[in-house]
Amino acid sequence: MPVRPRLAGQSLDHDFASGLKRLAEPWRAALRLAWEAHGAGNVGVGAVLTDPSGLIVARGRNRVRDTDAPPGRLRSTRGAHAELDVLGQLSPGDDPGHALWTTLEPCLLCLAAVVLSHRHGALCGARSPVGRHRRPAAARPSGCPTLAGPGRTLGGPITALCALLPPIRALEGNPDGVVTEAHASCEAALLALARRLMGDKTLDGHRGQPIEVLMERLWDELCHLAAPRADARSGEGAIGRPA
Repeated sequence: MPVRPRLAGQSLDHDFASGLKRLAEPWRAALRLAWEAHGAGNVGVGAVLTDPSGLIVARGRNRVRDTDAPPGRLRSTRGAHAELDVLGQLSPGDDPGHALWTTLEPCLLCLAAVVLSHRHGALCGARSPVGRHRRPAAARPSGCPTLAGPGRTLGGPITALCALLPPIRALEGNPDGVVTEAHASCEAALLALARRLMGDKTLDGHRGQPIEVLMERLWDELCHLAAPRADARSGEGAIGRPA
């Protein structure tokens, strides 16, 4: 019987060691890939596929700025997103029971690939504020799927980390663009932390180190970002919490 992907809950009252211990291996792998993507100059998004037994069978990351990649993988193009990188490793006859784990809610391009690939399930480390900013849920066309619904988004400090890496590249490359604008509108505290980390070179100082080292360094701040706000009951409480 296929193993459905399951979210490892991230409560806000545990320390780093216990939080990391509770994190499912597919999430760890996806985070490491996101950090690898960031270190290579890309948007920090990583993704993995697990088979029906829960084993990781494919790994991918954003490769938009990569000048080299494994054979058959997209690179050096705006479409070289993490989800396409990992889904493209399966042949048409592969078991559709594979599940996708991705650190950030897929864009429409990647969402279409997920739907067309008939994956058994998909989980997101964090919601993307771009979709919320440009097309609120109330304005989404009828029948338009989303992977960031209840039970599909991680939550807690790990979600805050998943959400933190992508806007840093946006600030570096296009500080007045739509990604920065969306974060300013929907995730102002997250954007403020991203700006601070850019200014004090914290991420540069951890380049080449495992992402777990960065997680421990930022753990308290990530927990603070993920803590429910006053409007938590309305579904907008924590970064990455489904609305």
